[in-house]
This record gives sequence, structure tokens and C-alpha cells, in this order.
Amino acid sequence: MACLRTPIFPTIITVMFVIALVALQGAVLHAGAADTFSADQPLSGSQKPLVSKRGKFALGFFQPVNSLHWYIGIWYNKIPGQVPVWVANRNFPVSNPELSSLTISTDGNMVLLDDSRSVVWSTNTMAITSSTVGVILDNGNLVLADASNTSVILWQSYNHFGNTWLPGGKLGRGELNGGSTSIVSWKTFSDPAPGLFSIVLDPNGTSQFFLLWNSTQQYVTSGNWTGHSFSNMPEMAPTNGYPNSMYVLDYVDGANGSYGLYDVKGDELTTRLILDATGRINVFTWTESKWILYWSAPKAQCDVYSLCGSFSVCTQGTQSCSCLHGFSEQYEGQWSQVFLMRKWFKKVAPVEGSLMAFRYRDVQTLTKNFSSKLGGGSFGSVFKGSLAEGTLVAVKKLEGFHQGEKQFRAEVSTLGTVRHVNLIRLLGFCSERTRMLLVYEYMPNASLDRYLFGSSHEPVLSWSTRYQIALGVARGLHYLHERCRDCIIHCDIKPENILLSDTFVPKVADFGLAKLMDRDFSRVLTTVRGTIGYLAPEWIAGTAITTKADVYSYGMVLFEIVSGMRNVRQRQDNTVYFFPLLVAMKLTEGNLKGLMDTRLGCDVDLVEVERVCRIACWCIQDEDSRPSMATVVQVLEGLVDVNVPPVPRSLDLVMEQSTYMEFSSELPSA
Repeated sequence: MACLRTPIFPTIITVMFVIALVALQGAVLHAGAADTFSADQPLSGSQKPLVSKRGKFALGFFQPVNSLHWYIGIWYNKIPGQVPVWVANRNFPVSNPELSSLTISTDGNMVLLDDSRSVVWSTNTMAITSSTVGVILDNGNLVLADASNTSVILWQSYNHFGNTWLPGGKLGRGELNGGSTSIVSWKTFSDPAPGLFSIVLDPNGTSQFFLLWNSTQQYVTSGNWTGHSFSNMPEMAPTNGYPNSMYVLDYVDGANGSYGLYDVKGDELTTRLILDATGRINVFTWTESKWILYWSAPKAQCDVYSLCGSFSVCTQGTQSCSCLHGFSEQYEGQWSQVFLMRKWFKKVAPVEGSLMAFRYRDVQTLTKNFSSKLGGGSFGSVFKGSLAEGTLVAVKKLEGFHQGEKQFRAEVSTLGTVRHVNLIRLLGFCSERTRMLLVYEYMPNASLDRYLFGSSHEPVLSWSTRYQIALGVARGLHYLHERCRDCIIHCDIKPENILLSDTFVPKVADFGLAKLMDRDFSRVLTTVRGTIGYLAPEWIAGTAITTKADVYSYGMVLFEIVSGMRNVRQRQDNTVYFFPLLVAMKLTEGNLKGLMDTRLGCDVDLVEVERVCRIACWCIQDEDSRPSMATVVQVLEGLVDVNVPPVPRSLDLVMEQSTYMEFSSELPSA
């Protein structure tokens, strides 16, 4: 029988197709990996954190407790409270995580870019291949790896300790870690910058670890390695020496370097060794939904070197510092804060999402007895203050016990559990008898209404700034509605409740009227709350509300951002001008002339103006026709197009009962 000649070309095509298909599948799997970032898929503050394969650790942007700054860090993914175990940019925080990103640079290094696209942190290694990725591992180690083979590690966070030693990490000296490594405390409990305390392996070659103050003064030592334990730490011996110990410290003295190895028995145990801001080493384990202190050194707080500073005495019994005779305290309140913070974090359980509990007299001190008033409202007054480390704060002093207590509880229960760059940060509170105070981050540029409706002496906000404010508020509301544990309806969105940072980043504030709604429900019945002019029609009808009530209020704010004036104005002849009606009519006519704040001149983006006007009109439609805040964000980001909306039914009624005139004659003159 003759043999048939098999065509080679189709076979080659088939093989090439299979290879291409496998490569494509690999690329898709890689692109979707929840634990990896690359040059093509950077990690920004607007995205969810990356999570290690088994879900133990997360990598992303975070804010330390009571801090106004943002950092790239690693924390426990399944433990509440966002406990950081490593921070990349300790000395160089970023102010706007939404516009910052962790990515891979053109030279293959891992870099953190701020909102101006400047490099604020880098792995800065020379051993780079042509293509690399960043991966967060299940042991809490962040690695820079070869993209084609992630087992090839080019850099790892385990060689660059922060204030925490995780199981499996090697702390030592020599070529093993590219030189000596050390654990360095945070500057304060809210500032990850390097502090005064550190742990190092004796640089002179012995096997003992030193706890140092100011990199030079030794005041605690582990003792030398005896073969099965460190002489001053027998309870931390390896398994073969002390079989009942959960934690072990081992020591390896090799040709390429010497190091201590901190580890635990079993993968199910979650533990960490931390050098805190007050100079103490603490070993914690997570059990029964809380951190348990297993071991600490030095045993007494007053044994920490120079805890109270020069010319001072530390009293162990009362946990306090005092000056020697003839000397006075340099920084008032600094010592009391050291011991208060020490007691508070020893990890006492944080209240309402890691808020600080202030005493009334402490608040009196930080506000200089409420001497600098920033403003006031129906629930009380707001005062400027400063924490001991210099951080400026705004203190709201609630007045009227019954109403004030309701607002107090609403603010603490909502803001105490949320974190977002476009939501005001609640730092702490004071509740002593009828005294109720709330401590917030300080916003130097006050509220949006000051720039839209204020005096002619206020600077004019550019259109680009207004657009970013509109987008930032939308992002904050989207977070409240869809990304919090409970759905939060703000209930009082208006320019007065939109605060502005020093760079005009908007922060939604004043949650005293907010309503929490379980995600199993879509509506909630509540009494009418909010401000006339921003209230959705369903409030008046007395029906159960949804998040769409905030959408309506947000739409009304958008109109005012465009015009620079209140939506409703009454002239001397009692003629009423309603700006949203004018916008709706202009949109249907296809003519937006005369809508913009005339103070802006020609410095506007007409495409963005029309986009804002369209989405604003959609926001004030009947409830079922309003978009979600997620859709609003996508529209303002230019990702989704929006059609010309119909004239809202509520405005149809206005149009039937009155006539409208050109609103441009009422706009502020340039």
C-alpha cells in the first residue's frame, strides 16, 4: 500500500495555533492575577488592594491611624483594623492616592509614582531582567520577580524590614541580605517614618541582637546564642530546646552571612514581632478575634532608654515622666501622650474603627481653650486645633444635648468605619457627660460654598478644579453607597458639606444626618432630613428612600458648580430664577450659551461642561431614572457617554406654572 504524504503546512499552523492559544491563556491568567501588578497593570489608590493567593495579606494604599498621609503598605487581609506589617515609602507619603500608582518602571524596578508622576520610592536594584512583575506572597513578602518565572526573585521586602518581623524573615548581616538589615520603629504611632529605636545583629560579629536608641546606645540585648536559644530569651527557643514554645528564634552562622530566623509552629498561627514607637519589642498572636501579647522586652516601660528625654525621671508605678528639679517640660502634653498611646495601643481595642478617645481637658489644650473658631452651624461650632506632633485638626463642639447626641452617634458610627480620600477623616472624639466633641482632619480651604457664593475677595475656582471637585465628590459618594460594609446614605449633600484640602481635593463632610442601611434592603424609611433646595421629591412624599436621594442632591450641586450661583434666586420684582430648568431647556435646544460662571471667561472645556450638565439633569430625574453614583463616576471620567436627558418631570411642573428668563443676566460679572 502506498503511503500518503501528510501536508506539513496545516500541521505547522495547528501547532502554532496551539502555542499561541496557550500563550494567550497564560497572558489572560497573568493579567487577572489578584496578587500581581505590572507596567501594564499598575496598582492605584482607586483600585482594590492586591491580595495574596490564599488571601492572608493585602498590598495597597493605606492611611495610618490619625494620619492625613497615604502610603503603600502590606497588611493582614482577613484581620479587621488594617494592621500594617510593612511600608514602602516611609519617608515620602503621598497626598492623593487616586492619582498615584505602584508600577514597574522602564528599567524593570518597582516604583511608586505620586500624582505628579514623580518617583517617590523605588526598589532601586541593578539585577533586572527585561520584564518584571510585583507579587504579594502569602507570607507577607512583596517580591520583584521575573515575569516569565516568578520563582526568580530579584528583590524582596523581607530584605528591607520596617518595624515588623514576620515569620520566615531573616534579620542579620553579610551577603545574605545584601548587607546588614535592621528593624526600625515608626516615628510615632501615626507616622511610619523611621523612629529612634532599632534592632540589629551585633555588627562586631557576635551572635547577640541589640535594641538600640538613636542607632548607637545599647540598652537591651538578646544575649549570645547558646546553641539552642539566646541566653536572655529562653522562652523564644527553637522547638528542640523548648517544645512547648509556639514561637522560635533560631540563629544561623554561615559563610555568606549570619542571621536570626523568627518563625512559628504551624501555618495556622498568625503572629508578628513589632518594635513600637515607644521602644518596646512586642510579640503578638491573633486569636479569638483579638491580638494577644505573648512576649515583650524590656519588661518595664521605664527601662526603655531615654523614653522621657534628657533631665527627666520615669516613674514605673504611675507610668509617668517628670523633670528633674530646676527643669521644666519642653513640649506640654508630650509625655502624657506617650503613655496614653502606649496604653491605648497595647494593639486596648480601638473604638469604632481605630478612633482616638480624647479627654475633654486634652481637647481644651489642643484647641487653646477653643480660642480659634472656624465656623458654626445648627449643631454647634468648629474650632481649629493642633495635636502634640503638630498635626492640625478641626474640632466640632456639639451643642444641644438631645440633637447633638444624635448627630454625635451618627458621625462616629459612619465616619469611624470608613476610609476614602474624598471623605473627611474622623480622627477621634470626646464624650464626657453632656460634652460631645468630634476631632477631624483640618481642611485649610474651608468649604465649596465659600468659592461659589462667597465674596468677590475669594479666588475664582478654575473650571478644571471645579471638574475635579465634582469627580472627587462622586467618587466619595460611590464609596459610601456601594463599597462600605453597610450602605451609607449621606442625606445632606450640598456645597457647605464639601470641604477642600490645601490642593483643593474635595472631602464630603458632616455625616450628622447620615443613615446606615443593611445591604439586604434597598430602601429605608426615615424622617425628612437634609436642606431645602437639595431635597429629592421622595423626601416630601414621605416614601422610603434609597441612595438615589443623594444622587438628586449631588445633581443640584453640579448645577451650582457650573453657574457659580445658587440654583434658586429671587429678584426684587419677585421673579424666581431656577437654574436647573434653564439647563434642561438649553440642552434640549442644543445651546449651552450663557450657562457658565462668567468669572471663568473662556477658560472652560465645553465638552466637559456639556457632560456635567447632562449628568446633572439625569441626576434630578424621577427616582427610577436617576443613575447610580458608580455610573456618574464613569461618565465624568469619560468612560461612558450619556444621552441628552428629557426635561425632568419635576421641572415640567415648574415650567407649566411659570416662565423662565435668561439666567445669564444674573450670573456674577467678571
